[in-house]
Amino acid sequence: TGPECDGGGSKAEARKTLTRDTTTYTSNTTMESGTVKVEEGKTLNLSGAALTDGAITTAGTVAVTGDSSINSDALTNTGATLSVAATKTLTLNGTTITGGTVTDNGTIDVTGDSAINSAAVNGGVLKVEASKTLTLDDTTVTGSTITDLGTLKVDGGKTLNLSGAALTDGAITT
Repeated sequence: TGPECDGGGSKAEARKTLTRDTTTYTSNTTMESGTVKVEEGKTLNLSGAALTDGAITTAGTVAVTGDSSINSDALTNTGATLSVAATKTLTLNGTTITGGTVTDNGTIDVTGDSAINSAAVNGGVLKVEASKTLTLDDTTVTGSTITDLGTLKVDGGKTLNLSGAALTDGAITT
């Protein structure tokens, strides 16, 4: 395995790129600004981590192995995988995830307006908190439970495909 950052924190400065391969961020590690890049075939493990105010570009895997958050970030996941382990929670606040596969065996909790666009979301629970919006443009959700206490949004000219998904409460807007 690669290096582990435990509680101290790493920082990708604005307009700089921090390239990671098989790295684990644990115990309140915070990544701020700049770009975190995960190479093809490599894994970034998040456990108790908070990624904030930057960009994440992955051609590999971002694996949530412990409760973690992505705040005010853009995660480019094209051709890659974001996974959430069973019983774990990934909190999204002001975050856009674009592309790839989101394998959710736990919970994705939307606590601030966020989006998952042009992606395949499989399994788990998508929870949208009250007065918050989750945009799902050109996304397919399969086998997930969507607990919508806020709003699901699909922009005009875009589609949302649901297959074996259960939707409770909330509103869907276009």
